[in-house]
This record gives sequence, structure tokens and C-alpha cells, in this order.
Amino acid sequence: MTSPDQTPARLRLDAALADLAVTFRGMTARPDEHNCPCHWGSAENLALLKVPDVELYPDLLRRA
Repeated sequence: MTSPDQTPARLRLDAALADLAVTFRGMTARPDEHNCPCHWGSAENLALLKVPDVELYPDLLRRA
């Protein structure tokens, strides 16, 4: 029996997420990104998106 953590789909997902982590270096927004209230909300939200590997709250995550 195959472990749920070792299925081909799970292995592909893990590889894809690792590639995203390398590509974005843990950040959602570039350091030189400007505030766009319709997408990012407040300046504080945009600053949060620039912090590598920070957990985003659901509303900000959906907008990002």
C-alpha cells in the first residue's frame, strides 16, 4: 500500500510548491511594489506581502 504522502500527485505537488518557493523567495510582492488599494488594501497589507515566508490572513491571501 502506498503512503498518502508518497502518491505521484503528492510528489508533483510538493515539487511544484518547492519551485514556487525558490521563484518567489517567500515573498508575494516585490520590494519595489507600490500600493494599489483595490488589490492590496492598506500600506500595512502591502508591507506584509513583502515579508518573506509570513503567513497571510485569508482575505489578503485571496487578493494576492
